[in-house]
Amino acid sequence: MSSVTDPYQPLESKHQLTRRLLDVMLDVGIDGYPTPTLVIQTRSPIITRDIDYLQRFKRLRINMSIPTGSELVRKDFEPRSPSIKARLNAITKIKRSIDYFKGFLPKISITITPLLPTLPTDEAAFIDKLAIADRIVIQAFHASDSRSLIASTRQEAEEIKQKYAWWYEDEKLSYMKFKEKLVSRLPGVQIMEGKEGFCYE
Repeated sequence: MSSVTDPYQPLESKHQLTRRLLDVMLDVGIDGYPTPTLVIQTRSPIITRDIDYLQRFKRLRINMSIPTGSELVRKDFEPRSPSIKARLNAITKIKRSIDYFKGFLPKISITITPLLPTLPTDEAAFIDKLAIADRIVIQAFHASDSRSLIASTRQEAEEIKQKYAWWYEDEKLSYMKFKEKLVSRLPGVQIMEGKEGFCYE
């Protein structure tokens, strides 16, 4: 839940469709079938509403999408999305709210996909905050094409990229430098690339 559409859309606060789906999945486990392995991909702090259900999954990975460490960049590329702080706070709340003796602690990933620029003044503090996760997934900024289930980019975003020419003039080098900083500053965190990083294990 979900490789294409975030299961915690703003309307989820009212309609609770994802919450009801979690309830159904847990009922399947209660009826004698193995509790399902679940991976949730979201960028929404609304997920914290469902901590009471999430802690009942024995095999759960929560992937929180945070493609940049700079609010200015987020506002350019994702103007209607939750703030970086709100997303990090949601992960912190999940980790602190689940009683180890009463529930199952989920695995936590932060997916920096697609990797957007982080301003140099924000980079070190952002990377330090990523230590809350056990896995970081990074993926390059893909041009739009006809391939399905691969992160793509709208034309508007391609135009915004021009504002960040200092990053995109040599995007491969910028990507590699950022990855190297993740590896060096987060020795206890698994660093993965691409779709392989989105799985449970």
